[in-house]
Amino acid sequence: MQQAKPHFYQQFIAYLQGEAETTLAHWLQAKPEDWRRLQVYRNSSMKASVQALADNFPVSGSVLADEQFRQLARDYVFIHRPEHAVLAWYGQQFPDWLQTQLPRHQCPWLSDLARLERCWLNCLLAEDQKAVSAEDISHLANAGTNIEKLKLGLCSSVELLETHFDVWTLWVQQRDDPSYQQQATVALEHNRRALWRQADHTLQYRVLSAAEWHFLQALNTQSCCLHDAVSAALRVDEHFDVSGSFAGLLQHGLLCIR
Repeated sequence: MQQAKPHFYQQFIAYLQGEAETTLAHWLQAKPEDWRRLQVYRNSSMKASVQALADNFPVSGSVLADEQFRQLARDYVFIHRPEHAVLAWYGQQFPDWLQTQLPRHQCPWLSDLARLERCWLNCLLAEDQKAVSAEDISHLANAGTNIEKLKLGLCSSVELLETHFDVWTLWVQQRDDPSYQQQATVALEHNRRALWRQADHTLQYRVLSAAEWHFLQALNTQSCCLHDAVSAALRVDEHFDVSGSFAGLLQHGLLCIR
């Protein structure tokens, strides 16, 4: 009986995610015509998922009429059900999905706004991770480690954000004062930023140049070593300040050793 429980939970989750009641037929003693009572569980799950999207993307939700946003959220939930017990993580694909729904909401920068909200929340939720320091790099070099071949990566609390509209001012305005009536203008402007959570749990950001973006993107690739990341940046800008950028990353605690 104990071995059957995990199977039941899997089938119950499948039902909550849209499978027919017959999925649970083996476990039900009630008559099939009474199975509709199970819908209370499915409806509660759906309602919680929609509310999670509203909570995780509050500024994006404020841009649209409440019912319009919730209808979009419901449609998303039917396709992408929560996979994590903590609903604050829910909606990782929501920004990209919103872009596919542009004909419905008619807001070309909505997906960028949602992407910013998602990245910011990911920084807050990320687990603490030991960052590598300049002293650590010095010790490794003194111990004979080839630093150029060292595989470094971005700490889990660091997010890279690329947007095609300048949604930053609008997001800050509405996040700090949701009741503010005059909405900031959103211009077509390509931006790349790094966002991160500091040791004191405050959040910071930095606007990145093209070379810095490619440098960090390369570092964020599992198989990339420091030499490869530097090469990626120099292909974009041969005058890229490698030493200054690397020192800044170490100072802010953004890098870890893979």
